[in-house]
Amino acid sequence: MAGNNGSGNGSFIAGFILGAIGGAAAGLFKAPKRGDELRSDIGEKVNETTAPVREKAAPLVNQGKERATELVDKAADGAQSLSGKIAAMDLPFDDRSDHAPGGDVPSAGIDPKAPKA
Repeated sequence: MAGNNGSGNGSFIAGFILGAIGGAAAGLFKAPKRGDELRSDIGEKVNETTAPVREKAAPLVNQGKERATELVDKAADGAQSLSGKIAAMDLPFDDRSDHAPGGDVPSAGIDPKAPKA
């Protein structure tokens, strides 16, 4: 092994590639069906295999959709109720959107005119 300079690896890879190409060609010549027929058969087999899973999952999907609809309706009702309660409250805020210091909104003790330290 001390005299091995790696040339064996290159011939192994070349042989592997040639073997793969030869195997693929032999498979194409020996295939009993055309490509489109084979793809169709594979698709049918996949559908046959996954059909039981889809049948068992369908009720769970429907339950999830129903539950999601219930939650959305409940959230919308709660938001509307909360909005009505907030609108009925007598809040000490003015209608201005800028809420400049000196307005009805407290400024958290910050005086913008005070000198900066």
